[in-house]
Amino acid sequence: MKNLLHVLLEKPMATTLEDCELIESVQRETGKMVMVCHVLRYHHVHQKVKSLLDAGTIGQIVNIDHVEALDPVFFASMFVRGQWRNQETSTFFLMAKCCHDIDLIAWFAGESCRRVASFGSLSYFTRQYEPPGVTDRCTQGCAAEPTCPFSALKIHLEGMPAHNPQIQYANSEADVDMSRVYNSSLGCGDSRDEILEALNTGPYGKCVYRSDNTAVDRQVVALEFDRGIVATFTVTAFNTRVNQRLTRIYGSDGVITCDYKGNWVEVKTFGSNRMERIELPAVLAGHGGADKLIVESLAKNLRSPDRPPLTSAKVSLDTHRIVFAAENARLTGSVVSLPK
Repeated sequence: MKNLLHVLLEKPMATTLEDCELIESVQRETGKMVMVCHVLRYHHVHQKVKSLLDAGTIGQIVNIDHVEALDPVFFASMFVRGQWRNQETSTFFLMAKCCHDIDLIAWFAGESCRRVASFGSLSYFTRQYEPPGVTDRCTQGCAAEPTCPFSALKIHLEGMPAHNPQIQYANSEADVDMSRVYNSSLGCGDSRDEILEALNTGPYGKCVYRSDNTAVDRQVVALEFDRGIVATFTVTAFNTRVNQRLTRIYGSDGVITCDYKGNWVEVKTFGSNRMERIELPAVLAGHGGADKLIVESLAKNLRSPDRPPLTSAKVSLDTHRIVFAAENARLTGSVVSLPK
């Protein structure tokens, strides 16, 4: 037992509920710390929102509306061609991409989730929408490739700005060469020949309308919490910004709105009818500086073992249960109740 270590665990903590429960059970038995990287809780925009909610700035929370809107090229690269494209080889989309969005909503609500409903599907990235003259791969002389927004040649060889100049970036991430980000997933060198070989043989060169993808490209989740707070989460693969998150929280005394990538929070209270806009500094480090804050929080918890982590195994298990329930609701078309 003395050789057991504390663990900083990437999300999702596991891809089955049974494994999530096992991790939390072992953590309780050993007393070692398990902290999960639910990065959204640590972002300074969301930290500011949480402090305003805890201070009662907008009174009692009534509704929470949270949206994650992905750039379609990013979605196609990661969830149509990439390693999270197929549930059989990874996990379902809501868990792979959005479990920390559900976690964020639960954190803001500050109470247990009671019931979940969900709707969503893979509707666009299918053969039904393939243009005339397509081939199985972008490298096979596809007639649609020169004008296709999902051309693997443009994404991996020409770079993101040349590929899609219409995309608007919410902060200085516009300076990042996105082709290098996408090329890192190819598992090859940087030369043109090596990239072409990867596109000719691997999943990233496949036509987005002819891949073996099963990940949904749009989903809505509705949540009801113990004391009556209701929330909605919307995720879509079709946005003009790269992975934008917008949150609006309606309270009995006002409304809080925030933009994760825009680095701002707006507060409007009913009594004064005054709008306050809080601009927060943009941080270029990982996830807007939240990665650094996770590591700092880990260090603080190790120095003070009696202090529970903000994203402990227990906390993460509770919000993972919501995600599993939401997927069950989507597949069965039912409202799923969670255990108290």
